[in-house]
Amino acid sequence: MKTTKYFMVALLLLTWAACKKEDYKMFTDVARIQFGPDVTRIYQTSYNLADTTKDFTFVYNAPTNKQDTVWFDIYAIGGVSTKDRIFKLQQVADTTGALNAVPGVDYKAFTDASVNSKYVIKAGERNTLVPIVLLRSATLKTATVTLIIKVAANDDFQLGETTNIWRKVTSTDRLSKPAAWTSTINIYFGTYSVVKHQFMIDVTGKKWDQTFLSGVLSDFTQLIYYTNVCKTALINYNNAHPGNPLRDETGALVVFP
Repeated sequence: MKTTKYFMVALLLLTWAACKKEDYKMFTDVARIQFGPDVTRIYQTSYNLADTTKDFTFVYNAPTNKQDTVWFDIYAIGGVSTKDRIFKLQQVADTTGALNAVPGVDYKAFTDASVNSKYVIKAGERNTLVPIVLLRSATLKTATVTLIIKVAANDDFQLGETTNIWRKVTSTDRLSKPAAWTSTINIYFGTYSVVKHQFMIDVTGKKWDQTFLSGVLSDFTQLIYYTNVCKTALINYNNAHPGNPLRDETGALVVFP
């Protein structure tokens, strides 16, 4: 009886593991479409909901740069096809109080021929990258807009898993907190503020955007170096402004731990 019991438990565990690995292949009734993580992480369950939200700012772009693109991975579920298959995207309103992006103003509408021609899973392939073209509207100088994207059913695809049929992009033309500014960064640079962010850019000559911050996080030598640079610069600033130390946009003192 014990042997049978252990065998059944092992079988259940193996079945569960197989199902997790097949999350992106399990639908065989009809072809389905859904977003997912980077293709190199597709079977790592901890990344199943990675990249659901991307934060973008034009503030680092040249003034003449009026648009930019963010990318999401998308997957055809249920096998490959011998023909190209078109997928469809739609905007869904954010009802949490965020300012919704306006098609043709804050981003290229999904019906725009220059972008919807890219919404294709090629014959013989399971996945592709989805370009979301953001536009540098005047609104972004004073606000952040939110674009919630969902896949829609069409002649080529039905919907995949509910948790993976949406993605979100926020866009602004102001400094904003990079996603890489996590609790780990707080240990070295303290709580995020726009004033602190701008100060760090000014004293180091670096962007401190998502790419740069991710690189600093992966190199302990750089992390310590820039921590000391920022701390020293703040001491020098405050000494040069007696009675008027650097404060952030809320009035709180700017501090590097």
